[in-house]
Formats: sequence, structure tokens, C-alpha cells
Amino acid sequence: MRMGYRGLVSCHCHIGSTPFRCRWRHSSSLLHSPKFNSPLVTALHAHYFKNSSLQILNFSNYLLSLYVKSNNLSNAQKLFDEIPHRNTQTWTILISGFARTGSSSEVVFSLLREMQEKGVGPNQYVLSSVLKCCSAGNNLPLGKGIHAWMLRNGVYGDVVLENSVLDLYLKCKNFEYGERFFGLMNERDTVSWNIMTGAYLRAGDAEKSLEMFRNLPYKDVVSWNTIIDGLMQCGYERCALEQLYCMVEYGTEFSVVTFSIALILASSLLLLELGRQLHVWILKFGYSDDEFVRSSLIEMYCKCGRMDKASLILKDAPLDFLRKQNTGMKSKAEIVSWSTMVSGYVWNGRYEDGLKCFRLMIRELVVVDIWTVTTVISACANAGILDFGRQAHAYTQKIGHRLDAYFGSSLIDMYSKSGSLDDAWTIFRQINEPNVVLWTSMISGCAINGQGREAIHLCEGMLKQGVIPNEVTFLGVLNACSHVGLLEEGCRYFRLMKDAYGIDPGVEHCTSMVDLYGRAGQLIEAKNFIYENGTYILLSNMCSSNRKWDDAARARSLMHQKGLKKQPGQSWIQLKDKIHTFYMGDRSHPQDEDIYSYLETLTGRLKEIGYSLDVKLVMQDVEEEQGEVLIGHHSEKLALVFGVINTSLGTPIRIMKNLRICSDCHNFIKYASQLLGRQIIVRDIHRFHHFKNGSCSCGDYW
Repeated sequence: MRMGYRGLVSCHCHIGSTPFRCRWRHSSSLLHSPKFNSPLVTALHAHYFKNSSLQILNFSNYLLSLYVKSNNLSNAQKLFDEIPHRNTQTWTILISGFARTGSSSEVVFSLLREMQEKGVGPNQYVLSSVLKCCSAGNNLPLGKGIHAWMLRNGVYGDVVLENSVLDLYLKCKNFEYGERFFGLMNERDTVSWNIMTGAYLRAGDAEKSLEMFRNLPYKDVVSWNTIIDGLMQCGYERCALEQLYCMVEYGTEFSVVTFSIALILASSLLLLELGRQLHVWILKFGYSDDEFVRSSLIEMYCKCGRMDKASLILKDAPLDFLRKQNTGMKSKAEIVSWSTMVSGYVWNGRYEDGLKCFRLMIRELVVVDIWTVTTVISACANAGILDFGRQAHAYTQKIGHRLDAYFGSSLIDMYSKSGSLDDAWTIFRQINEPNVVLWTSMISGCAINGQGREAIHLCEGMLKQGVIPNEVTFLGVLNACSHVGLLEEGCRYFRLMKDAYGIDPGVEHCTSMVDLYGRAGQLIEAKNFIYENGTYILLSNMCSSNRKWDDAARARSLMHQKGLKKQPGQSWIQLKDKIHTFYMGDRSHPQDEDIYSYLETLTGRLKEIGYSLDVKLVMQDVEEEQGEVLIGHHSEKLALVFGVINTSLGTPIRIMKNLRICSDCHNFIKYASQLLGRQIIVRDIHRFHHFKNGSCSCGDYW
């Protein structure tokens, strides 16, 4: 076969003893290009049919392989049925095609059985394809049957076939057979060791995977990628980082996949300097145009707070990327890059920029996939940005996305954390068969909005329907009990979690129980929980609130010894498309003079109707006058005043806070809602507080 003029392929073949030339425009580069599709193969099929080329088995096999490569298995099967005299290659093409495209193992096995019935013996490639299909479908009985047939018929394959058998047992979690087979293998290559290492990693056995990796005679780049990525997926990021440095010392050259994994590792550990070094290497090796590397770079800079760097990488995308944008063609990696930028802005508190980026994303990319919108909605939930979330939800309705349980749970979470529980209920009722994630989202939503008994009622309904709760479900129920003071019910669910469902309590579960005991005045039980789980901040605050300054000092000393830091309090409020953030005593806002002037006036007026500063809540042993200054300028008070002076009467004021609201600010806002006749909604780290006419939805219990 030789290449003719302008991409014509000239095929010199024989029918009998007569040579003939078949000329057809189907250059190899065209047939294997991304634009290659079934109509092109169909046209070639018609051409072969007209000149009787299909009578030649080599031509039929070639056409069959093209149908398989274009994923047109329907036409491939029809052509296969029309081939009168099939050889091993014919069967191999069809069986491997069905296996590669994810067909069920039963379908592939039926083809293998038919192949044997026709008297054609399967080669090692066919057997390997069928075994891989069994591995993917977790069909161990069928895979073991094929392995048994191989043993009965004396089929001793090469290392590739034996690796397929090994992969079958380990993917189906039959470690006893897998380990025994690995020990009996006549020949092991790097792939064999990688399969074993990866299997232990999937099982969460980091120690065995590392032992297997260290015993590997030769470590190629795939070996290093497997161990580093696997350790990271199992939660052993620091150990993965050590292996990355070992890889550098070992002298193995990084691949594109290595750079992507290393950047994700730098993101998870927030190692900006490592990320910068990787970026330099990427530029040096010429990988900066790779879509997945670029996406990983953007995520790393976003997670490390360098939105300026992330934005530059997105803007400096190569021309082919921009061309895809203009034509509406885009890859998953490109969409992820945009989604990461939007989420990155929200993670870093730049909500206004995130909203602008999302709008630009819709305008430039034409269609945004549901994964991207879900990411955006989740980010809105964490930030409590209702308007932003509503726009994302409206967009999904516009593109006609079906409301499934996964997306529905994200919407419930967003609406609940934004104080719009009615909308969350609407979403929940639209799902016919809610799963545990959806139930948990609704339970947690009721909990943070102060509807503790409704959350418990939901949990009981879920259990009656046979849905098994997880650790997040119990955390939502425990928080619900804590918010409304249901000590007996909280203790019952805590025992139920351990005894009936075998869930080991985490720090958050115990913290919720400490909070529940503390509110009930049972400080001894609370202290026991605290010392067992190391929640020293909560202990310090409890001691301070009872003016036990020595105990508070000891708790903070323990915090210092363990390297723990208290997160600085901040509150934010959205005005149109702009987010305004405040800290205690913040003087950086352009309206700071107006804010502090009005705050002083408002505080004086509130004192006239009964409000007084609760100085005992100052978490430091300071003089009373200094304590009044500290408490009087808390971030939520500054945000409230800003909202009052910049919105019209009757407009609800929504404030978000990253820590638990103190009782003084809670009292201050209660009196403010009465004096100003305004509805004020505050979401702190635990729940929502709806203030109206001098009272709060929490009933002064939070």
C-alpha cells in the first residue's frame, strides 16, 4: 500500500490472479482524526460493495475495524454477520470492539462462545479483552470461568494476558486469588507490579502498597504516578509528597500526568511555592498548552489564593483553545478550568468577580455543563450568596437539565444555607425517590434554620423508608438537637449512630455533643468530650463565658502548643452585585466614618429601650471599659449598620458570619429589629437567625 496524490490511498490487491487498483480518499490521518465519523465509513462501505471488494476478507476486516473505531457497533455487527468466512482477526476485531466500548461482560462472552462454536480458537488478545470487560463489570464468576478454561486447555499466555487475569481478581476484590496468582506468575513486568500497588491503594492499605512499590525492580513514570496519586486519593497527602520528592531524586522524568497529579497535590496541601516550581518546570518542558495541566495550574493558584495568576493562565490559553470557544467546541478540561475560576473567586471571598466570571463563562462557552453549575451552586451555598445561586439555578432550568437527586441535594444545600428554606422544601418534594444524600441535605437544612423537631421528623421518616443514614446524616440530626436543646434525643441518636449503624463518631459529632451538653449546663460531660477530641477553642470560650480566665488561658496555651489558631471573625453583606466584608473594628471600608457614626447613635438609642452591652462575653481578661469597645465593634454590627444606611425601609437585611454569633450581638440585633422595624437575617457558622419585631426564630437558644 502506498500513499497516492492528495491523500489517495492506492491499494494493490488480487482477485484470483488478476491485479486491480482500488482508489479511495481515506488517508490514515483523516480516518483517525477527531472529525472521523460513521458517515465516512458508510461511504467507504458503499464503495467496497460496488466494486465487490467485500469478497476479499482483508477488505472486510479493514472496514469492520473502521466501524469499531468509529464506535458504530450496530453497523459493525451487521457487516460481521454478512462476512461468510471469518478468521481469527475478524472475531478479534468485533469482540475487542464490544469490550473496549463498555458492553456488558455477558454480551462479550456470548460472542466468545459463538467464536468457539464456529471452530475458531480465541487468541490471547481476545481472551485479554474479555477478561478486561469482566474486570470493568465486576463479573468475577464469568472471569474465573474463562481463567479455568484457559487452564483446562493449556493456554499459557504472555505477561499481558496474565496481567489481565491478575487485574480481574484484584478489581473484583479477591485479594487471596490475586496475591496467589501474582506469586505464581512466570514473568512479571512493571505493569504487574503497578496492578498490585494500585489494588492495595484502592483498598486503602497504604502500608502494603508502599511495600509493593519499594520492591518494584524498575519504577517507570506510570509506577510513580500510581503510588503518588493513590496515596493522595487515600488521604495520605504528606506521604504522597514524600514520594514525589523521591521521584525527583530517582531521576524519573515527569510526564503530563505527573505534572497534573503534582499540581493537585500542591492544591490540597496549599503549597504555593511547590506549585510555582512545578509551573516553571511545565514551561521548561513545553507542557503549558496541555488542557489538563492548564486546568490543574488554575486550580492550584485558586486554592492558594492567587487568583491573579489563575486568571492570567486562563487568558493566555493558546489560539486553538480560543478558537474552540468561538465555535462552541470545548473539552471537559476547558470547562473545568472556567468552573474552577468561578469557584476560586467564591473560595477567596471575591463573590462579585465570581459572578462576573460565571456570566462571562455562559456568554463565551455558550453551554455550561451541569457539573460546572453544581460546583458554582455549592460555592454559593458555602458563602450564603442567594442571588448568585438563584441565577445558577435558573440557568439549569433554561438549558433543560433534569432535577436528579445529586443536583437536587446541591440546590437544597444552597437554599437552606441562604435562609430560603421554603425553596429547599420545594426542591425536596420534586424528587420522587430521594436517596440518603437528598434526605441528609434536607435534614441539615432544617437544622441550620432552627427547625430541630422537623429535622428529627425527617430522619425518622427516612429510617422508616429503609434508607440507611451516614455520618453526615447524624451530624445534621445532632446539630438540630443542639440548636433547640433536645439533650435526650441527641444522646439517643449519638448512641444509635455507634451501636446500630457502626459509625465511629468524628470530631464534629463530638463537638456537637459538647455543645449540646454545654447548653444543658452539664459541663463535666462537655469537658470529657473536649479533652478526648481536642476542641480547645470551644473549651476556651466556655471558660471565658463563665469568667474562668485561668482555665481559658490554659486552653489557649494548649492551642498554642498544638499550633492551632482561632479563625478571625468576619461578616459580609451583599448589596446588588457587590459583597462588602467587615472585621471587628474594621476601618478599611470607604463608608467607615458614616458606619461608626451611625453605630454610635444606634447603640445609644437601643440602650434607651433596654439594650446593654454584655461585657462578660469578651474572650479576654480586660477592663470593662475596654471590653465594651471590643464588643461594640463586632463585625456583624458593622455589617448591619452598613445595610441599614444603604437600603430602603422594608428591605430585609441578610448578613453572613463565619463564626458563631455572640449573645451580645444577638441581643443587639433583636433590639435593632424592634427599633428600626426591619427584618434582619443572620447566618452564622451553625444556623440562621431570623430577627423580627424584637425576637429571634431561635428563641434565644443557639
